[in-house]
Amino acid sequence: KERGSEQRTNTITFDDVVVRMLRYVNNQIDIDGQHKATDTVLDIFKGYLRHDDGTEKAVRQCRLNELNVTKLVYRLVASYSEGSLFDHALELGELLLDEGNKECQDEFETLAISTDKDGFFFAHLNGSFADTRQWVMDTQYSRERADLIKRGKGNSIQSKLNLDGDMMTCRKVTKMLTQLCEGHNLSMQNRLRSQAEINRFSHNMVLNCVNMVELLAPTVEVYRHAPPKHLELLQSCLDFLIESCQGPCSDNQMLISSYSMVSACKVLLTANSKKASDSEALLGVKFKVITLIAAAIESRAA
Repeated sequence: KERGSEQRTNTITFDDVVVRMLRYVNNQIDIDGQHKATDTVLDIFKGYLRHDDGTEKAVRQCRLNELNVTKLVYRLVASYSEGSLFDHALELGELLLDEGNKECQDEFETLAISTDKDGFFFAHLNGSFADTRQWVMDTQYSRERADLIKRGKGNSIQSKLNLDGDMMTCRKVTKMLTQLCEGHNLSMQNRLRSQAEINRFSHNMVLNCVNMVELLAPTVEVYRHAPPKHLELLQSCLDFLIESCQGPCSDNQMLISSYSMVSACKVLLTANSKKASDSEALLGVKFKVITLIAAAIESRAA
């Protein structure tokens, strides 16, 4: 450099890096094929939210939200109904919303109102519930299958069907839905029940979870051999239903108080397990059922 001139220093900020990664991902969304690089970018965002760098989690969530990462999550869920990008987007969405981040909740609702008139976001979440219901029905443990498990052949049934991924994805859906409602967000509680005011089609996420609990709640005989994945999904569904009506949200309370749902709760509260490994999980389910009942009658006249 010439004598007396100032040395230039080029710097790239964290925000610059995020913007460039977002630009890359948005350009790749509509391209068919492998999305390994996009998966990596989403993993980086998740790692940033999980890592304790001395700042409050809400600050990191809001920073990514301001840089349009929430918008990316919404677009990915609205663009894909399955696969790694769908799963990664759900996980990132849950982290952005964790502990009920109001700015991210509001951004999700704004995007639903302004950018998704056909309701692809909710349609794809609804599809995950439909796939998982089919999974549960296909693997519902009859006496014959329970007997196979006793004889150590149960794993072959699971391997043959090879549909565990559907149930894991549905758990991710329910976890993100739970965070959308966190903090008694009445607007979102109602939005997850009906999108008729903003979309051409409406998908009832609350009813989806009610139906899933009714389907998963087995008889005492079957529950003694409950698959761990059933218990995990059951707990996630109950968590969402609790958040969907706390505050309270009276319309969701009415939906949850259906006769069949009450019957399912009774089955779960009276269920027993002979397997020690299931006892702790079953106790957790019972605790959540009691919490749900309390939420369903909150502020309701006798």
